[in-house]
Formats: sequence, structure tokens, C-alpha cells
Amino acid sequence: MLLTTVITLTALALAGAPPQADRMAQMFPLPKQPMQVLLNPLERDQQPRLSDLVEQFTQATGIAIQTTKETASVLKQCPIGLNRSIDVPPSEVYRIFETLLIANDFIVVHLSDAEPRIWQLQSLSGGGRGGGQLKNEAMVVQESELAAWAAHPATLITTTIDLPSTDVRTLSNSMRTMFTDANTQQIIPVGNSSLIITGFARNVASIVAMLRRIDECCRQALEKDGGAAAAPAVQAPKK
Repeated sequence: MLLTTVITLTALALAGAPPQADRMAQMFPLPKQPMQVLLNPLERDQQPRLSDLVEQFTQATGIAIQTTKETASVLKQCPIGLNRSIDVPPSEVYRIFETLLIANDFIVVHLSDAEPRIWQLQSLSGGGRGGGQLKNEAMVVQESELAAWAAHPATLITTTIDLPSTDVRTLSNSMRTMFTDANTQQIIPVGNSSLIITGFARNVASIVAMLRRIDECCRQALEKDGGAAAAPAVQAPKK
């Protein structure tokens, strides 16, 4: 039942999805201004916190950030961790913001991607929602969107890929050791040739690229074996 629901929801989400470029532009409009993270080398104990970064991000993008009381407290206490000041141009605001978030064990959950846009921040170190529920917040994306989503490393995504030349059940079993966090990662074989993969966007993009190479190697091996099997029949002498 769970697998059927996942497949149905994935199909419905992808069927209604706008073209890749339009969808990404709608979800991540160009920020109105750059971000600056300023460090004072003379006051190491007064360095900016993640809460300061969140405020800069909100001012640049207009996106409202929602947190629990506990998460807000952690953001105020946690230093950004950089050793120098940085200037972030508008084109890199999303990537740098999420890079610094995931480096400090925070993830992004999209509560609303239409105006008013609202993102929720959750702490991985605090267990998130617990019980393996964080992966249920993953964005459903198409394989063609993975390169664009790789610029959002603090976002969980799920995608479905077809590997026609690969035994996906055997492959998924052998890959279990790569999916060690049940709270944020998942790999599910579907039928004989498809996989549903969930994880952080950058990792999923890398895994899918690797699986594509594996499937191509399997295809070439199958063609070679098929050609070798057919060769004697073609070359056999006539009686």
C-alpha cells in the first residue's frame, strides 16, 4: 500500500509539473540583493550566528523562514563557522545559504513555494521530526531537474529513474550501505527496472549519475553477450 501511494503521488506530481526552467524560476526567483557575511577578526567571540545569516537571506529573497522555538534558539547560538567575511552575489544566494545550513546540520523544508514563500528550517542534530519522517518532506523532482537541484544541498528530494539494463532489486540491495540514514535517505526498487531514490539533492544527483553509468555498462555487456551467442549461428557452414 505504501509503495503504491508513493508511486501514485510521484506520478501525479510529475504530471502537473511545469517545464524545468519555469518551475525552478518560480520556486527560486532571483534575489533582490546580495548577501554579506561580515566577520570582525578582533572580536572572535562576537562572530555572526546562523540567525544573522537567516535574516540576511530573508532580506535578499523575501522568503519567510519558519522555525520551532527550539530551532530558533539553536540558530541564535550557532556561529556560521567561516574564517573570513564573504560577499554573496544574488545568483549564488540560495546555494551559499543552503551550503552553510547543511554544514551546520540544518535542512530546508518547503512549506510554500508560491507567494508568500515560506521555508521551514529543521535541525538534523535534534532528530528532525524523528522516526524517519524527514524523508517524507522530500520534494518530488524529475531526473532532468537534478542538475539544477544540486545547487540546493540542504533540500531533500526524491526522484524515479528507469534502468532498463539493470537488475534493480539486486542493485538496490548492494547499495544499502550507501543509504545509512533512514531519516533522510531511501532507495526502493519498483518493478524490474525502476528505482525511487530519496536523499539530499546534491547526493541524489551524484548517485543517479553513477547509476546511469552502471546501466550503460550493463547494456554494453548484454549486447556483447548477445552478439557472442549469435555469432556461431551466423558463421556456421552451410550443409
